[in-house]
Amino acid sequence: MVRHDQGSVHITIPIPRTHIIWIPLSLIPIAFVMWFVGPLSQFFRQTRTPDPIGWVFLGFLILFFGILPATTLVGGLLRARRGGTRVTASANGIRIQEQGAWKAGPEKLITAPEILDIDFSSSRSVVSSTRHGAGDEPLDPRTERVLMALSRLVPGGGITIKTQRGLITFGQGLGDDEIRYLHSIVRRALIGSA
Repeated sequence: MVRHDQGSVHITIPIPRTHIIWIPLSLIPIAFVMWFVGPLSQFFRQTRTPDPIGWVFLGFLILFFGILPATTLVGGLLRARRGGTRVTASANGIRIQEQGAWKAGPEKLITAPEILDIDFSSSRSVVSSTRHGAGDEPLDPRTERVLMALSRLVPGGGITIKTQRGLITFGQGLGDDEIRYLHSIVRRALIGSA
């Protein structure tokens, strides 16, 4: 989502939604614990296992196969619903903040004088650099087709801001057209023609 506001551009990049298949896969260990805890506690009573040993073993099972997968599932669902990256670009600089499932991360402020360059990496640019890396020899048509097919599966590398302090990247995983569009509006906002 892009919003222009008095010389600045506000960009919200949501985290890609969790694929629906991960929900039942995350529930498998939880079902495993629910199925095994009752018979296992009965087994410990029948074999007269000391209570503290049984509790530790059952607690370990419940923690690692019940509670941790459940919190991972809830965190993933919340991150997909609430999470994302917020970018504000203006002639003064760029602000980037990551929003997680539970809270927002620290805001990165990059002033305009610090910015050396803004670049982007798309899946097509990766294929192009692979072609270029092959040297003067052209790639055979079969390899060319395989590279093009693989480039559709590989997400883009996002937008990289080169600063005096280092590299800062955002927008990884977006499509090539989205990355090019965001690159152009961020550059225009820095120039002051947003």
